[in-house]
Amino acid sequence: MPWEGLIQRVLDLGFSSVAACDASPFGDWLLHITRAGYPELFPGLSSVGDPSRVLDGAKSVIVATSDYSSLSVPSAFTGRVARHYLSGLKHRPEREVYRLFKSVGWRVLTSGPRKAAAVRAGLGSYRRNSLVYSKDSGSFMSIYMWIVDREVHYNPAAVVSDCGACARCINACPTGALHAPYQVNPALCIDTQTRRRHEAIPRDLRAHMQGWVYGCDVCQSVCPYNMRGEVRPDDRAEKLASMFSLERMLHIGQGEYEAVWRPLFVFNSEVADIQRNVAVAMGNSGDDQYVRALGRALFELCPQVRGHAAWALGRLGGRIPRDMLERARKGETDDFVREEIELALGAI
Repeated sequence: MPWEGLIQRVLDLGFSSVAACDASPFGDWLLHITRAGYPELFPGLSSVGDPSRVLDGAKSVIVATSDYSSLSVPSAFTGRVARHYLSGLKHRPEREVYRLFKSVGWRVLTSGPRKAAAVRAGLGSYRRNSLVYSKDSGSFMSIYMWIVDREVHYNPAAVVSDCGACARCINACPTGALHAPYQVNPALCIDTQTRRRHEAIPRDLRAHMQGWVYGCDVCQSVCPYNMRGEVRPDDRAEKLASMFSLERMLHIGQGEYEAVWRPLFVFNSEVADIQRNVAVAMGNSGDDQYVRALGRALFELCPQVRGHAAWALGRLGGRIPRDMLERARKGETDDFVREEIELALGAI
């Protein structure tokens, strides 16, 4: 099948755009992630910067985008769940593209730096928040890539976009993760922190994470290049939103999490990671309505969640949170939770 025919087949699967670039190493990307400290947070990441290390005999990288700029974020998820994760609830045909390339005799693998590949393939360009933008989607697009062992037609690479004097994204970043134009510190990024697995969120970041439970849209929401027109609701997102509340999410079981919520919180298989994030969001709310749910978590849930519930109660403050913390201190045996309780009591 000719390359033009394959492009049309991919577009017919629901993608917004398709292009290709050569499979030479992404040297600039490798340099950037090394300086930013990504390999320390994500071991093995550097190895995917050279497509030939991912797929022996790699010749080309195929890139496709899926536009979700028109996706409406339900009010229950606004400031809680990033639009990118809501977009993932719909049918994702990337596996069908993989099978398509295999069906024509190509060898194919999918690991690699998707943003860098999209820029090299001419599908978008970087803006100051370090995200890739296209003319039609802004930064609200998912990027997919496939490394193949065939040469195809390559598009010219995109250039870095000129944002002029605008620094809205940098100024709005809640944690200071965007510390310079086109530079993001992943260790400070809310999206990275909410995807932590089986770990505590650093104490010095918790108070800056606002109400986000999964991901963060701040740097995209303030960007003038993302000021789009009409948005449309998504039935799947609306259904989940009708069931979503911080109180409910703090106390759901692993069974419900896997059956109902796992497609949304795609990177985290354990409900405790989400409960941890919910506890931090409750603490940052300043709302006493969450005290009862946090107090219950302080006594009933796993150490990771108990520790963050203690922090949240200390941040909310007041007589009832203090009484809860003092009562929990008497029977707590986990060192991490005990330390969080002591620090929380000291903050009240």
